[in-house]
Amino acid sequence: MYVIRVNCTGHVTHYVRDVSRVVYQFSVYPIYNEGFFQNKHKMGKDLKAIYALTEQQLLLIQRYFMSDTSDYVNENVDEWMTDDDSDDSSAGMDTENEAGVADWTDFGSFDVDANDPRPALIRKESKDFKKGAKNSRWLQGSLISAIGNMDLLVFAHAQKIVSIEKNPSDNTFQIIAQFNTTDSSWSPPAYIRCLCVFPLSCTRKTETSLYDWSAIAVGMSNGYVRFFTEKGLLLRSDHIADSPIEEIRLGRSMMAGNQELAVLSQTDLTCIEGLSLYVALKTAKSQLAFGEIDIEKVAAHAKLNIEKLKFESGINVVDFGISGPLKATWFDVYSAATLSPQGYKAKVERSSLPIYSTYVFAGRSPYVGFGWHTPGASQNVLSDALYVLGNKKKKANFKLTSSVASSMPSFGIRSFLGMGVSRKDQPIVEIKPSVVIPMRSSIVDGKREGERIYMAPSKYKLAAVTDSLARVTLIDIRTRHMVRMWKGYRDARCAWLEGVSTLDRKKSRYELDLQPSTALFLVIFAPRRGLLEAWSMQNGRRVFASTVDRHGRLIGIPQLNDHLLGCDERTAVHLPSVFFLSSDGTIYHLWIPFHRALSDESDSAIHDSSIIKEINDLVKNGDVENFSTWLRFFRALKTVPAMRESIDILWRNCDIDCYIFSPIMASVLQHVESYHAVKKSPDSHNFVIYIATISQLLDVYVCLLKIDTEQPNTTNEEFEKADIAKKLFIDKEMLNLCLERISKCSTENNSVNEKNLTFVEFISHFDLTQATLAASNQRRLLKKTPALGNLLFDGVLKERCTIQHFLDHVILQLGLSGNDLADAFCAYWFSSCDDFVHRLPYILILCKHLSEVDSDEQSWLTKVERNILNSQELGPALTLCLVARAVAYTQKHSSPNKINSNDELNDESHHEDWDKVELTLEWWDLLSRHLQCMIVLKALPGSLRVCLSDLISDGPAYYREQIGKWSAGFSLDPEHFYDIFDDPTIVNPKIKWEVTIGELRKLFPISLSPELVICDCAWECIGAWRRHKDKNAAYKLLEKAVNFVELLGEAGILQHGICFMMWNTFLRHPFRYIYDFLNRKSSKFKKLEDCRMDLA
Repeated sequence: MYVIRVNCTGHVTHYVRDVSRVVYQFSVYPIYNEGFFQNKHKMGKDLKAIYALTEQQLLLIQRYFMSDTSDYVNENVDEWMTDDDSDDSSAGMDTENEAGVADWTDFGSFDVDANDPRPALIRKESKDFKKGAKNSRWLQGSLISAIGNMDLLVFAHAQKIVSIEKNPSDNTFQIIAQFNTTDSSWSPPAYIRCLCVFPLSCTRKTETSLYDWSAIAVGMSNGYVRFFTEKGLLLRSDHIADSPIEEIRLGRSMMAGNQELAVLSQTDLTCIEGLSLYVALKTAKSQLAFGEIDIEKVAAHAKLNIEKLKFESGINVVDFGISGPLKATWFDVYSAATLSPQGYKAKVERSSLPIYSTYVFAGRSPYVGFGWHTPGASQNVLSDALYVLGNKKKKANFKLTSSVASSMPSFGIRSFLGMGVSRKDQPIVEIKPSVVIPMRSSIVDGKREGERIYMAPSKYKLAAVTDSLARVTLIDIRTRHMVRMWKGYRDARCAWLEGVSTLDRKKSRYELDLQPSTALFLVIFAPRRGLLEAWSMQNGRRVFASTVDRHGRLIGIPQLNDHLLGCDERTAVHLPSVFFLSSDGTIYHLWIPFHRALSDESDSAIHDSSIIKEINDLVKNGDVENFSTWLRFFRALKTVPAMRESIDILWRNCDIDCYIFSPIMASVLQHVESYHAVKKSPDSHNFVIYIATISQLLDVYVCLLKIDTEQPNTTNEEFEKADIAKKLFIDKEMLNLCLERISKCSTENNSVNEKNLTFVEFISHFDLTQATLAASNQRRLLKKTPALGNLLFDGVLKERCTIQHFLDHVILQLGLSGNDLADAFCAYWFSSCDDFVHRLPYILILCKHLSEVDSDEQSWLTKVERNILNSQELGPALTLCLVARAVAYTQKHSSPNKINSNDELNDESHHEDWDKVELTLEWWDLLSRHLQCMIVLKALPGSLRVCLSDLISDGPAYYREQIGKWSAGFSLDPEHFYDIFDDPTIVNPKIKWEVTIGELRKLFPISLSPELVICDCAWECIGAWRRHKDKNAAYKLLEKAVNFVELLGEAGILQHGICFMMWNTFLRHPFRYIYDFLNRKSSKFKKLEDCRMDLA
């Protein structure tokens, strides 16, 4: 599963370059059994019709909304409505993938008959069809909001609003208000862009209801926000922005009262303090009830604390959600400071961690953004007083109005309640200066535009975002990353629903009050397919699906304490609810049982879990001798995961007899293939591949065990070196020299031939994940160990079987790539104790066949070359290098195209005196020559670590450097050592290291000149002196380094250069410490003991 993460600190943007790789874990949920439609019908019972709007009410609403309006608004409404028509017309051409649904056949049950020429209002034949057709147009073009248990339902269309109230006695609805939201003085006319309905908490202690009345906040296209009562009484009208209002949200905040009403425009975000808004709306309603008719005068008596937040340049968002206060961590603070313009020079000057008001934005740029803002500390005196007093009574912040009014008359508080208003008490409306709200992190995708964001209840910290690419994305607000994504939901609408457990549970000692267990569900309505779904956030499974009216509307009512203006502790028990309004006026209530969140296992899975327990007990007791009981259990399993688990239990936990288990696996494969023939699901198909792979590997393992039981060919056949040189394509003299080097190579390999791998160990070397098995026909090795190589190649190299038998029954059945085979072969080759020099022809034939496993023969040679370069086993490396060179030569001259091209080149250059050079062979010749030199170098006493990769990285001075390191650790006389390099004739043949030095001097007459070697020896000695912890040994190394430098008296430039380097690198700082100590004037300098320690 690929998860897109956004860094949790600083302004970090994560660009989504390949949207198809984002999590689609639950986007495609195919159903293959016939019981799906029965299950769908069962889940459809969770959607129950509980209320209904009468046909007369729908007709009245339609007539009111479709009555005469201004031409300007009609143009916008027509444009709005044509979008709906185009959607319906293009629905048949929608090729998006269906998420979690089989082929539905009842999409057209709510469609309009386009062949009927009569107007919809006079169609009398089908009442249901008539109601659905005539209401779908205005219903889909309206903004809808509701509160409570559909206690108040508000429709907004163009410039008008209709309020419908439910009668609690008989659950019927009545229209209580129809009103226009615009002002006649506006030019051009404005229209409604967004709607927010929120109840106001009740301040009377004796009141049983949680709220008195509800306010309707309307965002207009001219930047105004107007507040009405549910009966259409205008409370106040505020010009918030110079651009159209995009969205209005009520949520938790750091402002006074711990609430804010946030208003999003195209250029900024305006935050209205919840406490001041509560007082202002209460005051306005009170004054209007006393007969005041001047709205401006009413608004002047109630001050709104407003803070404007400007967006950074390039920000283009269309929707947002309030994610509530967040206390930052020190990591957030310091990382944000580091990513600020000051960079690492930024200073953090605060004694406590900040608390931010956080927001989640959706739009084009960025797709999803996370904004953090700290509200300004400077508030007016009244708000500060209310806020301080409100903190003393956290459970009833908004019950303080009356007490504050009586205790603080000098602040003009009585004017807020509509009592004793005077001009001097009227507050001056102030708006704090605009500040920029930074995007702390964002998710950016140039092709994806966020359209709508749906915030989960505040305790879950989740949000669902719909976008222009028909996706619904689940965002974790706490970690700021995308959790899941569902595709194929064009024009989707979402809502959140909570299920409550009915089981009694004990209260935890950490809980003040016993809270019931809840489960969160995401409800998605796909109007193009008339599909309503619910997905569990507990495990990501779909728990509900039903066909609904394609022209209906999904109505999500948030948790009461999330949209109640004014705090009330009783709102905690009111959970969010979801309703669906059909175009015929029927209101359905969606209720998901709590246990659906726990149903991550089907009945078949529960059935299989008990069988798996039986299999575990069977294996634990060791009762699987003939596998008959296990096979009976296996055939009773119904799900693929359980079948795979039973297989894994058997071969991982049992000391099985592979000869008996092999026919059992054949029977298992036959059963799984018949199972797949019935189910034909992707899981069963992958499981067939898995079982076939295990069975094939088991056959290979049994074949290798049989080869290992055969007697090896112990007769060392004499071979002519001339024939071997001819097969290896080298000179006989070169072959003799190489064989001599290999025989003299003292590789003390202490490894012993361990017992063969068990089947579990053997199969653990292979990658058996479903993705790997399904992606390619070739298998992959996870580990290339010497034990695996020994099991694979030891038998054939010791001639326990023929090469052709090995290729047919092992190599072809393994299905490994040439690279994996090369790694396994080299792992065995460089760890084997056996000397295979006498089997060079046999090895050469085997390696030629191994190189031909892949179509790209060069890949095998490349992998072998890499292993040779990294190997410290120089004797086997030289042997394998000769074999690889012969294979390369054969490949070079086996291709007809290459031969023809070479012949043409030879013909063209026949008259020229050029030596024929094969660059590939020259490289292998160069490697073999250096391996011979390294074998000579490694003959020096001690343990030098030499390999070709070090030579390539260190360059031409590699051999001098190795001699210098050896001289630093070996007891020798520097002067005698110099004489040996200067005059090789004085070498004592009885002293092994002198002979080795003399031989190296002959191999490298130029690079191993005496003066250069002495320089390296001096440098390595003083470097070892600096690293050595033993003072006596360190002193000897320093003395040896000085002696080496003294030998360079005739090479003054080299002597001066090496002395300067030694002084500047190793000696200057210690002597500086001594100087500072002798001339110190404060205690900041080091003590004498420290200076002595620095000087060794």
